[in-house]
Amino acid sequence: MAKPAEDPEPVTSVPEATPGTAPAKVRKPWQIQPGQRLNPHGRPKGTRNAIQEHFLRDFVVVWQQYGEQALRRCAIEEPGKFVKIAAMLLPRNVEVSATVDVAVDVTDFRQRFDHAVELLGNKPGPKLINGRHITSPSHSVPKYRNNA
Repeated sequence: MAKPAEDPEPVTSVPEATPGTAPAKVRKPWQIQPGQRLNPHGRPKGTRNAIQEHFLRDFVVVWQQYGEQALRRCAIEEPGKFVKIAAMLLPRNVEVSATVDVAVDVTDFRQRFDHAVELLGNKPGPKLINGRHITSPSHSVPKYRNNA
């Protein structure tokens, strides 16, 4: 008995590569071909904005009716989500500018620091200089010459 003839698979010709280059990729007819545009006119301008505007209008209407109620319920029933919502509403980058007065009076700073420590009830640990305990504030501090 003779075998029935099988349909041979379609042969796609592979363009020969020039020396030193890779062969061109063979694409099936249903695949997107290089340079092919699926929607030559593209998305109409303003459609994305229109959807956002409609959503925001609807959101405002619902928010005016249920907003405060929903926030209170979320804060009570799901405080984790409530905090997450609050954090998402805060700006991510905050610019801080500060000026520092370099000519701060050291004794004034020390008095304010001691007062803050007293108010907080913190007891400072032992004072160390070069690994030695200092018991009195009259320790020797090296003096440097001013070369100016």
